[in-house]
Amino acid sequence: MIRSRFSFLVTFPSHYPSYRSMKRSSTLLVIALLAAHLTSAQQVSEQDEKPKSVELTSNKVVVPISIYANKPVVEVTINGKGPYSLFLDTGAGGTFLDQTLSDELRLPSTGTMKIGDPADPNALEVKRDQIGEMRIGGAAFKNFICVASDRSGLYKPGAPRGVIGIPVFHDVLVTIDYPNKQLVLERGSLPVADDKRVLNMKHEPGGIYSVAISVNGARMDAHVDTGSAGAITMPAELMDKMALRSKPVERGRGRTVGGEMVIYAASLAGEFAVGDLKLVDPEIVFFGRLRTPNLGYGFLSRFAITLDQVNLRFRFAGPGTAPDPSPKTGSTDLSQYAGNYRERTITVENGALYLQRTSGPRGAGPKIRLAQVRPGDFALDGQTEVRVRFDGQGKMSVLTPEGQWETAKRN
Repeated sequence: MIRSRFSFLVTFPSHYPSYRSMKRSSTLLVIALLAAHLTSAQQVSEQDEKPKSVELTSNKVVVPISIYANKPVVEVTINGKGPYSLFLDTGAGGTFLDQTLSDELRLPSTGTMKIGDPADPNALEVKRDQIGEMRIGGAAFKNFICVASDRSGLYKPGAPRGVIGIPVFHDVLVTIDYPNKQLVLERGSLPVADDKRVLNMKHEPGGIYSVAISVNGARMDAHVDTGSAGAITMPAELMDKMALRSKPVERGRGRTVGGEMVIYAASLAGEFAVGDLKLVDPEIVFFGRLRTPNLGYGFLSRFAITLDQVNLRFRFAGPGTAPDPSPKTGSTDLSQYAGNYRERTITVENGALYLQRTSGPRGAGPKIRLAQVRPGDFALDGQTEVRVRFDGQGKMSVLTPEGQWETAKRN
């Protein structure tokens, strides 16, 4: 039985684990964790999700991308119509369109299939449609299968109208360059893995890919998932098997097509590594419907990532690098930043600075370690898009991923 993977909505309260949105409104996170499979009435090869042919107008096609809900988005035309905005999702083993878009395009149907999550693989029936040509800039991807269903409950009007799955790019090198906000498509192959910034990939049964990670020396595989707005997400079953700095704290409830489950988070006590990149005490999110560790936007967004599906290689390149996860105290007295800043508290513990949201819909959140970039300027440990800055006059400012500064005076 062939399996494919698609993304569905998971919701979190305002104190989402990485504090990537420090607002009172809910934060939305999409985790590509839902397995789909074919009904017994229709057996199709995984090859159907790959284009029958790919044409590039030049050796390297570069098109701009945007970010929506912490996921990359690109403009495409389908069968000569458009443009339409679609998510780029390396954690999706197939292409998924809104039913309204499929209807507008009058795509020919090839039947139906069942999708769901690992707990309920048959939760939802969707259509299987045929795309004649999808164009992305100077690249044309011809003749492949997508699925369509009603996704109106996932996003507000005006949101991207579907997901481009990773099989579309099987025959080209695909690079999602987050720092420069561009998609690069080209022929060729990645160099042999060096276990530093070029890693071997594993092709998973769901048609997606994983790379090796290390958690306190224990090796495991993690999905490379641009369709996840999270950072480092683990199956809930690993909560009791990992060394954590504190007991996992409930963050809210994740809802998938198969049901609802509690989301937990805690800081790792130790080292998390991917290739030669090492993070100390990063925050880990645990979700019960996940079966495999997951690397999402919070981790990937500092890099230009490249997937070579033919040779099973993955590269994550600069200019982005993780901030030093061990705060550089030096002559800086971290205690000068400690205090209460409205709904947030800053504390110093064992020579490190910690941020905690002390109020919210579900009460206090966990303490999150801050990494000092320069005196008075910090980043959330393992992330660069959220910054915390102290002005030396008793004020703390937080720069959210949306580019907004939130400032509070110390009580």
